[in-house]
Amino acid sequence: MEICIYIFDCFNSKNYDDLQINLTKSNLNENNLKSFTKSDQNLLSSKTNNQKKNLNKNQKKNLNKNQKKNLIKNTFQFLDDIDEVESDNENENQNQIENLNENQIENQIENQIENQIENQNENLNENQIENENQNENENQIENQNQNENLNQE
Repeated sequence: MEICIYIFDCFNSKNYDDLQINLTKSNLNENNLKSFTKSDQNLLSSKTNNQKKNLNKNQKKNLNKNQKKNLIKNTFQFLDDIDEVESDNENENQNQIENLNENQIENQIENQIENQIENQNENLNENQIENENQNENENQIENQNQNENLNQE
């Protein structure tokens, strides 16, 4: 009986938040609510339903806010990942270009050396043939001269 009076005082003061707190503190269950008048029950039920609705709305708002935050966070993370991959690709491309340039330079040097050696060999062969021909000619002339000398004797 004392609890009911306390609750009616809350209704009379029109402070429904206090009513909610006082109900919680007194640990009233559904059986205690039967002592209220029908209008008091409706008022309490209406207030509780409104609080539930507001709680659901706030939960949805918070959920939406969290979803948006997560979406934004994930989007930025995705963009960062893309930048990182692009940067890695650029570095890889740059490395490939540098390696290609190094390889081209090495190949050019090798080709130049090979060409030079080949040219030198050709020149050496030509000179050798020319020298051999000249020696042969000289030998022939000398032999001829010797033969002539022998014939004259």
